[in-house]
Amino acid sequence: MTSEKEPQDKGKSHKNGLTADTVTAIAAVVIALFALILSVQEGCQNRHHNRLSVMPYISFDKETAYTSDEMGIFMSNEGLGTAIIQEMLLVIDGQEMPFHNDADCKAVLDKLNLDYLKVTYRYFSKNTPVSAGDRFKLLATRNANLDNDKKRRFIAILNRISVKAKYRSMYSEDFETKGIWPTKEAN
Repeated sequence: MTSEKEPQDKGKSHKNGLTADTVTAIAAVVIALFALILSVQEGCQNRHHNRLSVMPYISFDKETAYTSDEMGIFMSNEGLGTAIIQEMLLVIDGQEMPFHNDADCKAVLDKLNLDYLKVTYRYFSKNTPVSAGDRFKLLATRNANLDNDKKRRFIAILNRISVKAKYRSMYSEDFETKGIWPTKEAN
C-alpha cells in the first residue's frame, strides 16, 4: 500500500507567521483594490470627458463694418453641445432689459429710438435650445437699407448696448456670458 505524501510546508507558517495561502489571499485583495480604484478613476475621467464633449459656449459679436451685409449684434454657440437659454438681457446705457418675447423686444426698440430703421430681431424665451454651430442675429439691419449717416447713427446705438446670457448645458451645468464692446466706429 502506497501512500501519497502531503507537501511538508502545507499549513506551516513562515517566519512572520503567514502561510502561503494567506499571502496569496492578501495579494489578491490588494490587486482587487487597485483595480477598483483605477476603475472608479477611469469612470470619473469618462464622465468629465463626456461633459466637456457636449459643453456649449455662447458668444456675442457686433458687426459694424460698412462693407458687411448686415450691421448688428449676433449670438452664436461656438461650443460642442446644445445651450439651453435661461435668460437673455440687453444692457442699454447700464439698464438691464429682458429680451424674451415680442413685448421685450419692442421695449428695447423704443428705448433705442430705432423707428427710422428696418431692424430685425430674435429673442430667446426661457429654455430655448441653441444647437452647436448656430448663429443668430439678436438685433440687426441690412447695410443696403442705410446711407452713411444712418450707418453712423446705428453704430452709435449699438455701442450703447451690451448683452448678458445665462444658459445651461445638457448636464444642467449653468453658464453665464457677456458681450461688451468698446465704443468705436468701423469704416
